[in-house]
Amino acid sequence: MSSPKNRETPGPGEKIRVSFYSGYKGEETPRALFIDGQEHPIEEILERRRVADIASGETGDLFICKVAGKTVKIKIDQSGHCEISQSSRTFFRRS
Repeated sequence: MSSPKNRETPGPGEKIRVSFYSGYKGEETPRALFIDGQEHPIEEILERRRVADIASGETGDLFICKVAGKTVKIKIDQSGHCEISQSSRTFFRRS
């Protein structure tokens, strides 16, 4: 078993997906990030907020989480689009 890659952002060609707990509301809370098939569990959800996009008026959820000892933000809009960022840099978008 290899150890997780130790970098702030994935390299070119890396595939990332988010695994969610799905309850009666659908995808409710993030449980893990998978980077190139390697699981990185969400250690703790530090904050959860409902947010609105000023330009479009759409609402979504923002989760601030601990993953591999780092703080990441996971934004999910109404269409299910995810955006994950660490610090002020975005490192993943899923449409």
